[in-house]
Amino acid sequence: MHSCRCFEKSICVIFAPVKIFLLSISIFLGTLLNAQFSAYDSFDDNSNEWIVFKNDTGSASVKDGKLDVSIELDTDFIDAKGAKIDAARPFRAEIKTTFETGAENSSCGICWGAFDDLNYYVFYITANGKFGFRKNEGGKWADIVAPTSNTFINQKKSNWLRVNSVVASDGSKKLSLCINEQLIKQIDFVDPPGNFYGIYSHGVEHILFDDFFVYQRGATQEEFEPSDLTLSLVCKLNQLHFQNVLNTWSCCVDNGCRVDEDSTTTRFWFTDMRAGDYSVLVAPFEASSDGEFFNAAQRDFIEYIKDTTDPIIPVREENPLKIAIGSESEVVQLGEVYTAKDITGNMYIRRYYVKHAFGKESGLMFQITIPENSPYLPTLDQLVKEVVGSLEFK
Repeated sequence: MHSCRCFEKSICVIFAPVKIFLLSISIFLGTLLNAQFSAYDSFDDNSNEWIVFKNDTGSASVKDGKLDVSIELDTDFIDAKGAKIDAARPFRAEIKTTFETGAENSSCGICWGAFDDLNYYVFYITANGKFGFRKNEGGKWADIVAPTSNTFINQKKSNWLRVNSVVASDGSKKLSLCINEQLIKQIDFVDPPGNFYGIYSHGVEHILFDDFFVYQRGATQEEFEPSDLTLSLVCKLNQLHFQNVLNTWSCCVDNGCRVDEDSTTTRFWFTDMRAGDYSVLVAPFEASSDGEFFNAAQRDFIEYIKDTTDPIIPVREENPLKIAIGSESEVVQLGEVYTAKDITGNMYIRRYYVKHAFGKESGLMFQITIPENSPYLPTLDQLVKEVVGSLEFK
């Protein structure tokens, strides 16, 4: 994950009259090794050659695992790196910011999709707890999301900002604006002017930046990594949110979750309920080559019901359905109501088999396990559909 961090040196610093504007644009030279990160820096050193200076306008340096930026003038400062991504496909950009000192209206965040010093977007938060998304087009600013207060912002402390480019279940493209693993706003996708991403600072302030990412899956998927499924996930405001658990990106219901992950499966579940009661399991599925995907999915489901170590007593079986979700046209939905030893009432299993290539695998399986009459089924079902609808990995 931490490979391919090679950058070309900074090529320009521009000083504009009245308001000083500093721009450093560099190119990531690293290839998409293992089809993973297109840009990453933990700021352990300055091998990626971020702009470093110290004068009467302020200072910038890489030290103690941070990009340390201190600006003494009421101005904009951007340090942007070229990332090898295809903006037509889902990707994410993120940065951690830590407020040290500054004015109440000072702001910091992500420089997103810059072409030059006159054309770019920024996703930012302010010291007094507001967020916004705006564009600079031809040197003129315009708000796309006006400054808005939000309780998820840690005022004058550390915050994790992320912009997710996603594909919704209806096929439309969106940008999800996330702060501290919470989806706070979703907007229609905007085409980035260029492929430069990095840090943004505005006003008199001292900010520490850390863990800069620009991430997009490559053209091939060498192995199944379940946590990557949430890269393009569209979460519903106040229903679902992002949470970082042991460096694993996951999507959970708003009262929290636990994630149990190994190399082949991922399970999401409510923190206040048993894992086997309210859960979503994600695993690769290798359909047999001797029949249609629809038939292979049915056979796999039947074998699971028959061979599971937890004795299942079938109560009601649902007819299999061929459905389309987002851009995935071949999906098989299967369901079974059952009871088993040591449980009260009936449980429900719903599986979605998705014909979507993952390296050597030919599909993915999403399994919901939940009490038959649970009010949370629509939430978990929507979660699965949104993950399936946003799949972009091949």
